[in-house]
Amino acid sequence: MSQSYTFRFWRAVDRLLNVVTAGDDEETISHRVARARERGVWWGRMTCWGLDWVVPNHCTNVLARPNPSDATVPLDAPLDGDANRG
Repeated sequence: MSQSYTFRFWRAVDRLLNVVTAGDDEETISHRVARARERGVWWGRMTCWGLDWVVPNHCTNVLARPNPSDATVPLDAPLDGDANRG
């Protein structure tokens, strides 16, 4: 089943916010901050705390079930710029 317009719109906003904050254009900010939290980076812990307050277990779920573009980004990829450098 294809994704709804609304879902695709909010995913695009999510990815735009990731680019604006120096992240990869193919990764959602949710996935990036979840990766940062796993590394113990302060801004990842703070952002996931806020996201998890609004949507319980959001960061944990994003890592457990990444969308197709996030799934290409390894957990140890850089947190800024192109996450799939190679």
